[in-house]
Amino acid sequence: YVLDARLGVVPPGVPGELYLGGVQVARGYASRAGLSAERFVADPFGGGGSRLYRTGDLVRWGVGGEIEYLGRTDFQVKLRGQRVELGEVEAVVAAAPGVVHAVCAVVDGGGGQQLVGYVSPGSVDVDVVGEYVAGVLPGYMCPSVWVVTDELVLNSSGKLDRRALPPVVVPEVGFVAPVSRSEVLVAQVFERVLGVSRVGLGESFFLLGGNSLSAMRVAAGVADVFGVSVSVRDVFDAPTVEELA
Repeated sequence: YVLDARLGVVPPGVPGELYLGGVQVARGYASRAGLSAERFVADPFGGGGSRLYRTGDLVRWGVGGEIEYLGRTDFQVKLRGQRVELGEVEAVVAAAPGVVHAVCAVVDGGGGQQLVGYVSPGSVDVDVVGEYVAGVLPGYMCPSVWVVTDELVLNSSGKLDRRALPPVVVPEVGFVAPVSRSEVLVAQVFERVLGVSRVGLGESFFLLGGNSLSAMRVAAGVADVFGVSVSVRDVFDAPTVEELA
């Protein structure tokens, strides 16, 4: 089965996780109850206590009925204080118009860690891909740098070889600190809500890991500090310290 996060069947061409079912599926790992609970799940299509095995492989059905391997779902990294599953990002990128293969990696540069999206073939329009990804994923999970290549190298197992990814140099961007009193106070609210040590003047709250729930905390925090009415919509419309101050 190729399923989504809710164990629903995904249509051909749409990335999902590969699950195995049938009488050959084991009951679990010996003496590893935690891992067994994670990998062996109730089979929504069977009965009698049958189970499915989560392979952790990201795949999609091809037009000819073949299964195409796209990557792993369990490559988890920490980016700007947020945990990001690279496989989840890669699945969305791989579903973007024109993309055949996609790999994501975290590199240092540009004043911090950057999420890089590698896509092939070379004819891919990264503006279209970036717009598609931004419409599906939260800002902090969207690649900030794109690399287009004619072909991504496969290893001996036929899987994308992360060690052979083309090198990328991310230009350094200097940190711009808040200056005015209002900018400093708003930055302090951002830092407290996000749990980070500093926030630059032009850094987006949502690219730093903010979401709709934490935006509510920012709105309440800024309103409390300045004694004015601030809505969540205000945070969405002005997501940087400079704009909100």
